[in-house]
Amino acid sequence: MTKTIYLTYLFDPLCGWCYGASPALEGLLQQDGLVLTIIPTGLFAGPGAFPMNAGFAAHAWEADQRIAKLTGQVFSEDYRRNVLESGTGRWIPAPLRWR
Repeated sequence: MTKTIYLTYLFDPLCGWCYGASPALEGLLQQDGLVLTIIPTGLFAGPGAFPMNAGFAAHAWEADQRIAKLTGQVFSEDYRRNVLESGTGRWIPAPLRWR
C-alpha cells in the first residue's frame, strides 16, 4: 500500500529561484503517492506590494540571468518585456492542486 504524501509549496510567481526550481518540482510529481498543492504568494501581492519599476526590473533580470546559468531554466525576452518591463502586471493568488 502506497502512503499518500501531501506537499504544499508556497512560491512567488515572480521569484527567479522559484522558477529555477521547476524541474525539481516536476521530478517530485513523478513520485507515486504525492499530492502537490502550489500556492502563489509573495513579493508582489497583498498590501505590502510595490509597483515594478525600471530599477527593480533591471535588478531582477540580472539575477534571473545568474539563475539561468545555474539551473538551465530559460528566462525569455517575452518574460522580460511583458512582465518585468511592463509595469502593469498583477497576480491574483489562488491555490492549485495537481495529481
